[in-house]
Amino acid sequence: MHLAGVVGVFAETEGQTPAGTLTLKPYQDQSTLNLTLAPQSRVSASTSGSGKGGNLIVTAPEAVTISGPGLLTVETTGDATAGNLTIDTQRLTISDGAKVSASTSSPNPDGVGGNITVNAAQSLDLSNGASLLAQSNAAAPAGNIKINTPNLTATNGTIATSSNESSGGGITITADKIRLFGNSDITTNVNQGAGEGGKIDLKAGSIVAFDDSDILAFARDGKGGDITFDTRAFFGENYSAASSRNDPLNTLNGNNRVDVNATSAINGVITIPDVSFIQNSLTELPENQINTDSLLANSCIVRRNQPTRGSFTITGTGGLPQRPGDAQMSSFPTVDVKTLPSDSTLSNTNPNSSWQKSDPIVEPLGVYRLPNGKLVLSRECS
Repeated sequence: MHLAGVVGVFAETEGQTPAGTLTLKPYQDQSTLNLTLAPQSRVSASTSGSGKGGNLIVTAPEAVTISGPGLLTVETTGDATAGNLTIDTQRLTISDGAKVSASTSSPNPDGVGGNITVNAAQSLDLSNGASLLAQSNAAAPAGNIKINTPNLTATNGTIATSSNESSGGGITITADKIRLFGNSDITTNVNQGAGEGGKIDLKAGSIVAFDDSDILAFARDGKGGDITFDTRAFFGENYSAASSRNDPLNTLNGNNRVDVNATSAINGVITIPDVSFIQNSLTELPENQINTDSLLANSCIVRRNQPTRGSFTITGTGGLPQRPGDAQMSSFPTVDVKTLPSDSTLSNTNPNSSWQKSDPIVEPLGVYRLPNGKLVLSRECS
């Protein structure tokens, strides 16, 4: 679907009757949906009356791609609540300034903004100014954003809820991996009033943030939202924890570091996994590594007060012997031990010197039983 110019697709109500549901899906039996939006184009399910706003559903079996500086939205400007926006697919890509929004401008506190739910069974990719937004521009609270996906990657993308004067919506993300690059933010914000900032719950196997990506929950006059990292591993480039002062939002952008902050009139609670045990836990390796040549050359069966020479050991493969007292059986076959081409070089060898590379190899003379019961093919050291 290509929307070019100031055009739109709408499902809306202006009276008491609820608006209908608007569904976007692939044509016939196709598996992917591509939606290209021109500036000022929009796909909307809304209400401006007392009837509940319509729902907007975007679905495709394999992939959904939304691109271009247009708008997908559910909204209310009347007394009723907005509908919900749901995206279901395997791979979701939102790029090039596209906005997926649930908003309210209702003067009625009951005119709550809609919720956004994203279920991407394989991946969600936000890039190049794309955003997921739940907003309130009046007295009603903003809606919530909920994302379920194994892999969330944002590159200069935004996931945010905001409210001008009411309570902010919450953000819940459940993923295996969360990766933030460039200027990618996850934020909740209340610009004024006693409303509480929305909570941010991130549940992931690992969370990694680079560059100027921030995770922020603010309320200028009320309590900041709580931020919870339910993860085994968190890394933030040049990461800076929340300070004790009420940092305004504009001081945390453009500082080329990762900020996690919920300082407000009443600070929110930030829960981040403790990784301090990793610090100073690495040990420097010694400069003198093990000399493997010496280790092998000095390994042999040694009688008391005899110099050490090389040896060759055949070990078993584990398990138990067939009867008590029997040696463990090896599954490797044995072969004849061939003699060396010439014994003349042996007579010139110093029996007291350690074996070195290029020295002749002395063949084993028999099988010996060690005190622990193992059998060793070797020779006596002279």
